[in-house]
Amino acid sequence: MTISLNVLEAGHILFYYKVESEYSTSGDYFYDGLQFYIDGEFIEQFQPDDDGDSEWEYFSENIDSGPHTFSWTYLKDDADGDTADEDFCDCVFIDNISFPPSEVSEILYEFPENQNMSSGLYSAYVHPLNNQ
Repeated sequence: MTISLNVLEAGHILFYYKVESEYSTSGDYFYDGLQFYIDGEFIEQFQPDDDGDSEWEYFSENIDSGPHTFSWTYLKDDADGDTADEDFCDCVFIDNISFPPSEVSEILYEFPENQNMSSGLYSAYVHPLNNQ
């Protein structure tokens, strides 16, 4: 998911996230999880603390005023089902995203080529109360 905004005042982007995936014990290689970018620059990656799912976690990052693009990407390794990875639904939840005062430029939802909103494998939606 990508959101482009003109941030009118410096402040923070805030959001909650929850990840269900295989845990990567390596600090150098990230198996499955959520990656967050601002203006194409990698900011942070999120995964559970152990195989399975995380609790809801809170994240905050400082933002300067001006145009910015915020992107959330789910990264999935190419495990072939011979690992504990097959026991998890491999999903990410992002909720309650808050930005400093801004003007919306673009909101873009991109779906993998072989999946869509009705596939049962991938879901993305805007909560009706946030789409006003």
